[in-house]
Amino acid sequence: MKNLILVLIIFFSPITTRANLVFEFLWGYNLNLPSTMTEYGLGSPIVYNPQWESRSFTVVEDSPYWAARNGIWNSTHKWGIELEWIHQKIFLINTNSHIQHFDISHGYNLFLLNYANKLYANKGIELIARIGFGMVIAHAESIIDGVYNGTGGKSFTVAGVGGQLALQMRIPIADYLIGFLELKYTAGYAKVPYSGKIDPSGLIEPSNFYTGEFHVPHHAIHFTWGFGVDFYHMFNYKRDYSETAKRAWGTSISSIQEMQKKRAKNNIN
Repeated sequence: MKNLILVLIIFFSPITTRANLVFEFLWGYNLNLPSTMTEYGLGSPIVYNPQWESRSFTVVEDSPYWAARNGIWNSTHKWGIELEWIHQKIFLINTNSHIQHFDISHGYNLFLLNYANKLYANKGIELIARIGFGMVIAHAESIIDGVYNGTGGKSFTVAGVGGQLALQMRIPIADYLIGFLELKYTAGYAKVPYSGKIDPSGLIEPSNFYTGEFHVPHHAIHFTWGFGVDFYHMFNYKRDYSETAKRAWGTSISSIQEMQKKRAKNNIN
């Protein structure tokens, strides 16, 4: 949850109050696609066919699935550059006597720089395509040969690289509030270190331990929805409203003054 608070602080910083910025928050579900996982430890590399579980809507293992992004768009709102954070969780369900537990439940997080392009716009409904590249920021926890690896969710590392392709449909809700549906494909490659026992039944001594590394590629389809704030329309709406109000008040004052002049003229006559 701390990473969510940090991202929200960054995205709601004073720079967000400038025009042409759009902030969006997403919820959703990621469907894990088939992949492999390779272990580099004792002896030759071992290739596994992991079965991942997302648990996108649970809050027991950290926060549920969420994502957030902030983008700056050009003057015509045709294209934009965005920063996006995608928090997804994966749990290995086909464990064995060697890998007794493995998850990246505090986030197989993607921190991405996106390019977004508006493909279609009509009556407030917009269709936007985006492509993004960046880093995998992960925190894994595992039990290998009875040895626990992890720090309880307090440590995050740059574990690899990742990217996304996405298609979004925006729907206006209010003057500057938008709702949307978005379909994503993400891919990442992360390296996760671990410690294990040479002899699982042996004593807990330094000589009986070894270190290794899991290489964890991950591919997923994401079904997401959310809301956003279009600061460009927010500030332009306020500006237009203020100018309209000034004109209305000016007209009212002029009308009152004109009536007073007519009354004064009739009294004289």
